[in-house]
Amino acid sequence: MIKAAIYARYSSDMQKPQSIEDQIRECRKLIDNNKWKVRGEHIFTDYEATGTDNSREGYIALKEAAKRQEFEYIVVDDLSRLGRDTLESITIFSELSILGINIIGVSDGIDTSKPMAKLPYYFRSIMNEMYSDDIRERVSRGMRGQVLRGFSAGGRVFGYKYIDVEDPSGQKGKSGRPKRLGVKIEIDENEAIIVRKIFDMRIKGHGFKAIAGYLNGKAIKSPQSDNLKRSGTWSVSTVRGILLNPKYTGDWTWGKKKWVKIPGTSKRKAVIRPKSEWTLNYCKDLRIIDQAIWDAVQKKFKEYSPKYKPNNGKFTGHQVIGNRGKYLFSGLLRCHKCGGSLIVQTSGDYSVYVCNNNWSRGKSVCSNNARLNRSEVESYLFKSIKKRIINPDVINMIYKSLNSNDSPVMNNNKSGIEKLKKRLKLEQKALDNLHKFVMGGDTSDSIRNLISEKENTIAELKIEIEKAKSVKNTDLTTSKKWIIDKLHNLISIFEDQQDKIQILRQELRSLIVDKIVINPIKIQKGWKIKALVKANLKNQLPLPATVYSGTGNRTPV
Repeated sequence: MIKAAIYARYSSDMQKPQSIEDQIRECRKLIDNNKWKVRGEHIFTDYEATGTDNSREGYIALKEAAKRQEFEYIVVDDLSRLGRDTLESITIFSELSILGINIIGVSDGIDTSKPMAKLPYYFRSIMNEMYSDDIRERVSRGMRGQVLRGFSAGGRVFGYKYIDVEDPSGQKGKSGRPKRLGVKIEIDENEAIIVRKIFDMRIKGHGFKAIAGYLNGKAIKSPQSDNLKRSGTWSVSTVRGILLNPKYTGDWTWGKKKWVKIPGTSKRKAVIRPKSEWTLNYCKDLRIIDQAIWDAVQKKFKEYSPKYKPNNGKFTGHQVIGNRGKYLFSGLLRCHKCGGSLIVQTSGDYSVYVCNNNWSRGKSVCSNNARLNRSEVESYLFKSIKKRIINPDVINMIYKSLNSNDSPVMNNNKSGIEKLKKRLKLEQKALDNLHKFVMGGDTSDSIRNLISEKENTIAELKIEIEKAKSVKNTDLTTSKKWIIDKLHNLISIFEDQQDKIQILRQELRSLIVDKIVINPIKIQKGWKIKALVKANLKNQLPLPATVYSGTGNRTPV
């Protein structure tokens, strides 16, 4: 029986969640009429996902299942549900064709199993992307119109209040409530006082950190206080964002930037539009900061901008943008008082861990002002992890697990061979499809290369199957010495290859279960550190927590 998969998607700005059910119902009708079969795990969905985003979770799962050739058809309500990116649509068409998988669009009549299906498929893909571009342009045009009419184009800025303006004729909207013409922007005098205070403090020489600490100490409401996903306190980035926002001078020019998609990815980048495309909008009645004060603050930004000096091909000085997570335990350490992240601060030859909330938001947010030497903290954490992993209890538990009757290792002869055979069958089917391309007249270099690759893979799989058949179960027994060697090897990765930070961080995150909570206690010579570290091995074996201590004296890293 022919196996099929269903993919359904709706965009939050265009459809309702019920659309998913409607799409699946229409796809099932076609599958039932053809007497095909669709399994529950082969119904893939994406909720509130735009078709131009190729990183959709359901879409990626669909492609992975297709690569494993788990079905012969992909059925969608219409081709636009699959996506609105022409390049991606053409790419997946080619990949699925080689795998022998066809696409059917129920409502638009697309069926790639039919002769000459490529032309209507490509045409429809182009139309779908053009429709998406048209929607984007119409939304942009509507927002531009609102700006010209004196209304908000979306988004909120601290220091202003936003007032709904209803249709004076009393006309009702779809919800039955009075129709809204737009949102009027006015200065919020209570918040404007705070904005002026921030600019004043900056003019007097206060840094972002000092300003944030002052505002938090006064318990002044921050722009994020109404957002449950944020902490609701002032931070360095919040203060900096206000000082760089030209709207406070009354410059509400709209459309300076546009977001364009990076070809071959799901990412977008900001591009500055030509000035001729800007919608100029200067509103004197929305000015909070005088031009002279604004200019003085912007001058300070230029004076104190980071000066990066290359040193053996690397930049030094202030933190380089984009160079996040360059330390081994970045993102894993937590403050015991506030639960915030511990971050690394450097000064010359010294490097210390500090609580980010205390450092960037002030002591009113977190009173933990400990400065912990980075090399000492990391050294003790290495010892702590090693102590958890290499001990008799852990070794005995792993030994019993690996040598039990239901161990994957002990069952390798049966399940492993079956997997190899299944993969061999899929590769052979793919090779057969490539041969069909050649018989149809396609003798391009790419097809010939793919055929050669498949033939080599099939030969290698046959050798692996023969080797697996010759192995006896007794040969698969795992010794304690082997386990100890593997555990020591895991530790040596962290001790001997610390120059490969990205690789080590990935390994460390697979080992650590929860964030490591650091609890520093002030002593005469420095800090006594208590840390709770929970670690796991790949078989989900829990390892006991350990308490360690050390001094926090500042010594060269």
